[in-house]
Amino acid sequence: MKERVGERLLVDISLPPGISELPFPPLLLISLVENAIKHGVEPKPGVTHVWLSARITGERDAQRLEVRVEDDGAGLKLGMGEGTGLTNIRAQLRVRFGAAGSLELSEREGGGVMAQLTVPLERNS
Repeated sequence: MKERVGERLLVDISLPPGISELPFPPLLLISLVENAIKHGVEPKPGVTHVWLSARITGERDAQRLEVRVEDDGAGLKLGMGEGTGLTNIRAQLRVRFGAAGSLELSEREGGGVMAQLTVPLERNS
């Protein structure tokens, strides 16, 4: 994706120590980053940022993993959130996590979009 938009794309990854070692369905993340670039970065002139962050929330026996992909790109448009990529992500969440997995899209303060995936925390065995 960086090849397509060149120097217009700046990426910042902010992960607490050890969190990248936790199990997480990788295709969910790839689709969200692709969406941020396709719908946020590409249509907006100039330099655009994409941020990837994650954190663990909840009590010890009910912890959750929150993963966010944010951009300061073109923002939400009517009908966004209903495309094939996001529909597939929601279906994968439903199959793997049932009601315990979620995807939320919202506008970022200052422009752009935030996509947040929340899933039950799984530890490596």
